[in-house]
Amino acid sequence: AFAAMGRVPPVRWRRTRWSRLFLAQRRGIVGENGATTPLAAVDDRRYPLHALTLAGEVATQDREVADVLRRLLAQCQREVAVHGYCRLPGFLRPNIIAELVDEIAEMEARGHGFRSYEAHNVFLEDVPCDGQAGTGSCQASLAVDLPVRRKSFDSSKVVFAMDVLKKESRLLELYRWERLRVFLQLIFRLPRLFRSADPVGGLYCNIFDGTYRDALGWHFDRSH
Repeated sequence: AFAAMGRVPPVRWRRTRWSRLFLAQRRGIVGENGATTPLAAVDDRRYPLHALTLAGEVATQDREVADVLRRLLAQCQREVAVHGYCRLPGFLRPNIIAELVDEIAEMEARGHGFRSYEAHNVFLEDVPCDGQAGTGSCQASLAVDLPVRRKSFDSSKVVFAMDVLKKESRLLELYRWERLRVFLQLIFRLPRLFRSADPVGGLYCNIFDGTYRDALGWHFDRSH
């Protein structure tokens, strides 16, 4: 009778709805309480991090997902070995990127950021003048062990520290996502990897304002 009337029984609609919820929970997009997880922000078909265990193993009965994840890990490990970094194009969904931009724009409008300026060399050290801390103006007359230490770079930006982010911030959610930490540990081939315990600088956002000719001077990072 329902087929003749062109209607779908309510019970079938409910089963379809709960089936979708169950599948989302299996993939890790939705938690048991129905709330979205960090994976909801990620293109999980290209980056199926939900198939990673916290021990760094690929654990899924879906062979296609397992193959995608293994290829992704291998590719990222190769890129890190050759270049020191890897690219994850399309990692975040477009709507999530827009959400993050809006979040930072809101903090900027409220004046939560602070302007930072630093003169440094390529090792993020103060440029010395005759053995003393300098302002970046001393160059050729420096008595330093490496000529590269004589080169001064300027870095300026507006910084939003971790303690001004909203508790429900999507960025914080991603930063604290254990499977993302495990993924990074694997692709950099690290025995262990920890998030920073710094409540202010553990995670931060930068804005580079063209009006101030903001830029990030060339440098080598000293931590993961």
